[in-house]
Amino acid sequence: MLRGKKVMYLPGRPAFDYLPGESVVVGEDERMEIDFPEACLCQPTQCLAVAIAPDTIRHTVDLLNERYPRAEVHQPWAIAGPDYAHLTNTPELTDTLGRLVAVSRTTDINKDVLASFTLQELLVRLMQTQARQLIFHDYARHLTTHRFAAVVDYIKQHLAESLT
Repeated sequence: MLRGKKVMYLPGRPAFDYLPGESVVVGEDERMEIDFPEACLCQPTQCLAVAIAPDTIRHTVDLLNERYPRAEVHQPWAIAGPDYAHLTNTPELTDTLGRLVAVSRTTDINKDVLASFTLQELLVRLMQTQARQLIFHDYARHLTTHRFAAVVDYIKQHLAESLT
């Protein structure tokens, strides 16, 4: 989301505000409904939609799982399900989206190759952001299965103390 506000309705979850600096990941056949509560001609809403071919997603996920497995071996890389479809963008994710827009506007002879690499980076950044969000927002559920969840739990329980 670049400017303005949307209210998103995705199947099986409550409606939520979609604001600048956030991303939403939806499947290719997933239906979404959108309201624009504050949009008008003098204050338009602006967002960026990126459609990525399933083969590109599969190739990138397979490459990561083969060469750069996640710290938690039992949890392979994947574009996460509906619980982690609404993300706050990291600076890296925002930069990658900006580069993707720049590549789409170029007349460079290598545009297709650059776009392909940038889409792969976008997928990696999305998965990293989803994994981070999973730990920070749902750490209690993963205390026995994810080592970083225990770290987040410890910090949250001792936030008022000096941490060594």
